Amino acid sequence: IRLLKKQHVMAAELEGFYDRRTYFQLRRYWLEVTCFTMVTRCIRTVTLTVLTYHQYHWLLWDSSVRLAIELGFPPEEIYVTLVFVIAHVMLDVTIDLPLIIYRDYVLNARHGSIRPPPSQFVTLLIDLLTNKTTGELINTTLMYVTWRVVGDYILACLWLLFALLKLFMATLHRWIFLPLTLDAVTMAASPLRQKIEEFASTASLPLRNIYVTSGPGDHGGQNVLLVGYNEVDIILHSTLFDLVWLQQPQDISARESPLLSPPRILSRHLTNDEILSLIALEIGRREIKHELKKHCIWQVNLFLEFLLGVTLYENMRELPNLGFIGPTPLVITLRFVDSILYPIDRLLVFLLNLYVHQAQLNAVEFIGKKGMGNYYKTTILKLGVKLVIFPIWGTWKSCCAMV
Repeated sequence: IRLLKKQHVMAAELEGFYDRRTYFQLRRYWLEVTCFTMVTRCIRTVTLTVLTYHQYHWLLWDSSVRLAIELGFPPEEIYVTLVFVIAHVMLDVTIDLPLIIYRDYVLNARHGSIRPPPSQFVTLLIDLLTNKTTGELINTTLMYVTWRVVGDYILACLWLLFALLKLFMATLHRWIFLPLTLDAVTMAASPLRQKIEEFASTASLPLRNIYVTSGPGDHGGQNVLLVGYNEVDIILHSTLFDLVWLQQPQDISARESPLLSPPRILSRHLTNDEILSLIALEIGRREIKHELKKHCIWQVNLFLEFLLGVTLYENMRELPNLGFIGPTPLVITLRFVDSILYPIDRLLVFLLNLYVHQAQLNAVEFIGKKGMGNYYKTTILKLGVKLVIFPIWGTWKSCCAMV
């Protein structure tokens, strides 16, 4: 905003009408534009936050181990990601349109000649209202279509393609990388395997069934995994990762009744390996949700998070009561590298935004000096730059997420 004010004040001085009254009009203009922009962005942010919270609330409350047994991992996150990509694009367009109308009509009409160069949208309307020739109207229309539709909406299509790529990578993760992840967890979780096997050897009957139930918790719901034996049940509280041993099934209602709702029974016998797999999946579900909360849901880096599975070793060091390993040198090294990459990532975000902002400021001035033909060439060049920069940018963000 300071850069824009400086440019327009210099332009006003050159035109010879810059005085104290003009300065206060200019300051009020930018104040109104800034406030209106902040309000519209807050509306978008709040809307996305509410939708995101509702999504996670529903996933945490209604998640079921039955889905983990049948599919290996819950696919809701991936499908909902596609919906959120579309919703984000539509919300952007819905928020930006009143901003453009307010800026170009209300404020420009109120403040008169000190207004900044009009946007392409208003330029098109002005040309249509001033009865220009057919050729000029076609040129102006093509300019608007090139800048708005071809530029912005191709980027929206790219985000959708990235979402489809995430879906493909998640499918790949389900059939290829998930077994590898579970093998790694099984090897690292040998103390837990030993505890379960020792306890199973003392039981007179094999595993009976699994109960899945939900109750009120910190995030709106808690998943409780009950592995049933003949007389003894194992409760895995997947939010706290706490393994509790109960001597009698009726102790569940006596000791845990405030948390547990009536259980849903899965009539299937599970082996100890399947129990370990379920435990690994539950830990993985929590880690994926944690990553989704840290990153914006439509960003490209999510597909690499699904590709990598989950950072289970970070969870393992938080389970000393189960005998898991502590932080490895690899984890410490990756965290150190991440602390170096993050400020570089922020600097690149700032430079990229500055480049795009300056390009938008110079668009109208460029047209006036060099004509429409050169503007078409420059627009195509900018579109090419976007098509090159954004995949590179997405790869960089993916690498940061991977680290």
